[in-house]
Formats: sequence, C-alpha cells, structure tokens
Amino acid sequence: GDYDVIALQEVPPRFKKMLQEDPLLGKYHFYTTLLNKNYANLSLAKESAQDYNIINYETNMQRQAIQRTINGITFVNVHLESMLDDTLIRIEQLQTILDKGFKKLVIQGAGVNGPIPGLRVRRAGSGRAPT
Repeated sequence: GDYDVIALQEVPPRFKKMLQEDPLLGKYHFYTTLLNKNYANLSLAKESAQDYNIINYETNMQRQAIQRTINGITFVNVHLESMLDDTLIRIEQLQTILDKGFKKLVIQGAGVNGPIPGLRVRRAGSGRAPT
C-alpha cells in the first residue's frame, strides 16, 4: 500500500535495518524509540515531521512512545504494558501522553484497543473533561 504514516511496535534491530534498506520504503522518514536494545517502536512517515520527540512514561518493560507532528497533527506511536494486571500502568501511560495537551492527536499502537476506565480525556480547547 501507499500509506502516509505507519506505526510498528516491537521491531527488533535486524528487522529495522531490513526496512531501512528496502528501496520501496525509501520515500519514508524513519522515527524510532531508543531505550530497549531488543526491540523498539518504529514510525514511518512520507512527510518529514515538524516536531519529533521520545515520550518517557512509567513502564516495567523499558518502553517509550514516539511523538511526531506532521501538518499540525500529532501522532504518538505507543506500546502500552501488556500484562493482564497492568491496567493501572496503561492508564498512567496514556494519561502521560494526554496531559501533554496536543491539540490534534492520533494515538497509534498496541494495547490501545477499547475503553480504559479512569482515563481523563479532554476535548481540544475546552479545558475540561467531557461529560
């Protein structure tokens, strides 16, 4: 496919290198997390990001999120804690991202499938949680 933005999680270094050397992916800019030597999150985007950061959050698994802003939209590639008893940590991880106050936000990643009780989501510009 011809995608504008791609988000991958748990990418081992060897696979990341294969992707970077693939001529079909030469049109993409690569953004990656840094912390874990065994795997990383990897984001690919056709357009260069105006802003690119690593978001650190509480984690038991040495994970980070990639934040990049493209054409005024902030994309965050995140791999939340995945153990069944890690619901509270997943809430804290997402809350860390939401508390940064991005105006237009797309969260991409693993562990972000469905409602998470206790998460405080604010509507852009309202300054208060929805009712």
